[in-house]
Amino acid sequence: MIQLIIELPELNKQKQDRIRREGQTAGTPLFDGGEDAPTYVTQKGNDIRDEAYNSHPHLGNNELIVYAVIRNHGPITDRAIADRLKWPINCITGRRRTLVQKGRIERYGTTKDPVTGKSNIQWRIKEQP
Repeated sequence: MIQLIIELPELNKQKQDRIRREGQTAGTPLFDGGEDAPTYVTQKGNDIRDEAYNSHPHLGNNELIVYAVIRNHGPITDRAIADRLKWPINCITGRRRTLVQKGRIERYGTTKDPVTGKSNIQWRIKEQP
C-alpha cells in the first residue's frame, strides 16, 4: 500500500494524523485539504480509471472515468453520465468538453430528457483512423 503524506497548515493536523495512521486507500475519505466533507473513491471507480488509462495515457483521471462510461454505455448524455457516476453535472461537462477537444468523443445525436423535457446531446467514442 502506498501512503501519501502531504504537509499542510496546522488547521489540518487531525486529518494528517489520520492519514499517517490509516493510510490512503480506496473506499476511505480522500484528504482534500479543506474543511468540507470528504469525497469517496470506490474500488470499481479505480478499476474503470485504470482500464481506461492503459488504453489512453494522455487523459486525466476524471477524463478517463468519463471516457470509460461513454465507451461502456454510449451513446449517452451528460446527465446520464452524471447519474451513473453520482457526480454533479458540472463535473461531467468540463471533462466531456476536453474529450471532445482532444478528439476522443463525438456528438452522436439528441434525445429528450425525461426530467426536464429539453433536448440533450448524446456522446459516443470517436472512431480512430
